[in-house]
Amino acid sequence: MDIDPSKLDELITLVYTSVATRPMSEQDLLDILQVSRRNNVGDDITGLLLYHHGSFMQVLEGPRANVEHTYQRIARDKRHHYVVTILKQPIQKRCFGAWKMSFVNLSNPAVADDPAYSRYLLDTLGEPDLYRGNSVAVSFIETFRFLNQI
Repeated sequence: MDIDPSKLDELITLVYTSVATRPMSEQDLLDILQVSRRNNVGDDITGLLLYHHGSFMQVLEGPRANVEHTYQRIARDKRHHYVVTILKQPIQKRCFGAWKMSFVNLSNPAVADDPAYSRYLLDTLGEPDLYRGNSVAVSFIETFRFLNQI
C-alpha cells in the first residue's frame, strides 16, 4: 500500500519495543542516546527511549517520512532484535515536543527514588498485553508523560 504523497509531512507517532542482543552498559546506553539526539535534531524527531533490563521501548514522533526512515534504520540495528511496532498513528501535536530524545534507564536503582517513579512503568514494559492492542501503549505513554510533568 503506497502512502499518499500529501501525507508525508503529516505528524505521526510510532512506538516500538525490542530486546537487546547483549547486556547494555551505562556507556552503551549513553552512546545510543547521543547518536539518537544528533540524528533527531536534523530529522525533526522527538520522543522517548526507555530501557529496562534488556528491553527497549521507544516513542518516535515527527513528520511521517522522517519517522518511518528513522524506524527502518533502528530496526536494522544489530544491538537489538525482536523489534515490534506497538502503535503507529497520525497525531495532531507532539507529546514529547521538547525532547529530542528523552531517556530513562529503568534498570537503574536510583530511578525508584524519583518522586515521579511509578511501578506501572516497570510492570508494563515487556508485558504481553502491550502487544495486544493500542490502548495499553497509549496509556503507558500518557502515564509516562504525566509523571514527567510533575
